[in-house]
Amino acid sequence: MAAPLGGGYRRVEALGDMSYSNRSRQRTHQRSYKRRSPSHSAATRMLCRQAASFDRPLDLERWVSSLLGQLWLRRHRVPEDYCGDPLLYGGELMVGAFAKLGGTEGRTALTAVARIDHGPLGRLAGELAAPLRDVAIPDWVAQVGDAKIVRAFADSVPGSGEALLFDTDRTGDAAHMLAAFIRDQLGGIATVLRLTRRVDPFGPAVTGAGSASGKGLRLRPVDPVLACRRVLVAIERTDDAPAALIDDEDYADDRAIAVARVTRHLAER
Repeated sequence: MAAPLGGGYRRVEALGDMSYSNRSRQRTHQRSYKRRSPSHSAATRMLCRQAASFDRPLDLERWVSSLLGQLWLRRHRVPEDYCGDPLLYGGELMVGAFAKLGGTEGRTALTAVARIDHGPLGRLAGELAAPLRDVAIPDWVAQVGDAKIVRAFADSVPGSGEALLFDTDRTGDAAHMLAAFIRDQLGGIATVLRLTRRVDPFGPAVTGAGSASGKGLRLRPVDPVLACRRVLVAIERTDDAPAALIDDEDYADDRAIAVARVTRHLAER
């Protein structure tokens, strides 16, 4: 649909033992973060330093979305008898470690999680960040998660599904859109979630006009509220689908930021 969004963010490659293991789970239940392995401590420092290394909201948003995406990819490791949020299961120990580290780096990481994840993990990150309120972090961190959807477009692909494109109010180097594809053949799950550079929805990059194949999308303006609801339902269906259907790091990288964008729009309507 459009070129993937570049920028200064770095994909979170691995969480190591920060999320899962019987020992880690036991410590998580007890809310005790005191006994951490050296590798765990090193991973905590590395992640928090990454969070504090950015200089604009979009890069920090994409970094934390990638971090949450790694937790999402591990969602099927959660025991069947666990009734809570899968991201909380894997992430509670992680945000606790961020709080233990503290300082500007720890508070920045916690604040980013709290502003992008609107579920139990985000609320916990916000609670853990509260005692660090006097620690200085860049003013722009308060803009993380604040981008608004301003336009929506859609195109039905017969026999396949529906493509959707959302434009945001970000400008300049931070201008971007959110692309999604809902595949009807797989029960209406979302199979594509990706931030892209801002494009003309009716231009050749989207329509394929002038290309060798001539194939592209014929997008039409749609109600952003209805489009956001449709995408959110599709994402929830993907969450419940077998892991083998969607095991895509690109999808996982942008899932949390996509959820943040559409839920913010719906909450304001």
